[in-house]
Amino acid sequence: MQGANQTSGVSDSDIVGAFERFIDAGNSTLDLFTAISELLEESGFFGSKKTEKEATNGVSLDSEPVEEDSIL
Repeated sequence: MQGANQTSGVSDSDIVGAFERFIDAGNSTLDLFTAISELLEESGFFGSKKTEKEATNGVSLDSEPVEEDSIL
């Protein structure tokens, strides 16, 4: 993230100041960690989550639903 800050022209003192304001506003370091984790997750930084169907390549061990006979 430091590289991204430098590319965007954000200095270390800017980061320290923002952190101090965040804490002074009543937030905790856990709040900051949660916010950053959510941001990275939403941006795709951790890769995409596979859905159950993708993870199993469409194969399921669940039984297929059986249609009832309409004659009865």
